[in-house]
Amino acid sequence: MKKIFPFLYFIFICCEEPNENFKYISFWDRVYSIDFTSHLKMDSLGLRGSIPSNIDSLKNITILDLSGNRLTGSIPTEIGNLHRLRYLDLSGNRLIGLIPAEIGNLQSLTHLDLSNNFFIGSIPEEIENLENLEYLHLGGNILSGPIDSILKNLDRLVFLDISSNYFSGSIGSNIFELDNLSFLNLSNNLITGQISPSIVNLTNLINLNLSDNNLTGIIPQIIGDNRQTKYLHNIEHIDLSKNTLSGNISYRLKNLTKLESLVLSDNELEGSIPQSIGNLSNLNVLNLSNNELEGSIPQSIGNLNKLNNLLLHNNNLSGLISDNICNQGDMIPSLFGNKLCPPYPECVEYFIGDQNNDECY
Repeated sequence: MKKIFPFLYFIFICCEEPNENFKYISFWDRVYSIDFTSHLKMDSLGLRGSIPSNIDSLKNITILDLSGNRLTGSIPTEIGNLHRLRYLDLSGNRLIGLIPAEIGNLQSLTHLDLSNNFFIGSIPEEIENLENLEYLHLGGNILSGPIDSILKNLDRLVFLDISSNYFSGSIGSNIFELDNLSFLNLSNNLITGQISPSIVNLTNLINLNLSDNNLTGIIPQIIGDNRQTKYLHNIEHIDLSKNTLSGNISYRLKNLTKLESLVLSDNELEGSIPQSIGNLSNLNVLNLSNNELEGSIPQSIGNLNKLNNLLLHNNNLSGLISDNICNQGDMIPSLFGNKLCPPYPECVEYFIGDQNNDECY
């Protein structure tokens, strides 16, 4: 038949009726096989409308990514029927309402991102059923509730971001027991209380952000204490800014040799900047501004030749500035609003800003 009627053969093969044994479903004008679709990636396509309740028709789906669209409405409870789902990303939409408890049925889930929507209420306790979860991002919503009663039993979590919500209360041991965490962001909430020394249990932590909360007390001295078996020795980024932390900056921070950014600004820290700060040779950001620090700028800051941002403004720093400051990496360090005395090193004299020189003469 191929040789005698090639054209007719083409028509027969290409235009025959679809196999009735296969079932199909349409989402946003695209057709998917119910039995054979394992990935539904429709991110950043400008999709509108709500997530259809019959999304659970795709019973074999393992990846569902609808991020970066304009979806509205709530998450349908039927999503909890997608038992093979491993990756769920609904971030960057306009979704509202509560996070459905049925998400706790997705026990194969390793990645859950619901960030940057308008979800309200608390994190459902059923999320604790997601024992395989490694990545949880709920930041940028309107979620609330006490932080010490959530996220238990998620022992495999590596990434946790619940920033920019309205979580309150103190940080309980539940979070400091997640010892696989490498990324922890609780910033921009209503968290109170002190930072527990138990934070050093997070031995794999690389990025810590507790900024813009209502934390009080001192920064635990055990952080950086290499006499202990646990002291956050893998940490690369610390941001504790915009709280009400007090006390001194510990000289033991010198042992955090992987540290690349240290942001402690907008607190009530006092005392002097420790000379040992110069041991942090990998620092590219050092922000101690808007505190009550006093004494001179340590000469050892000149050792920090990888610095891109040196921010020491609005403190009570005084005395002469060593020429060593010219050896650090930030060509325009921010030093205004202190009590630093002239003569100033040539590298900073044009950027010194307003200083209270009353105690200089």
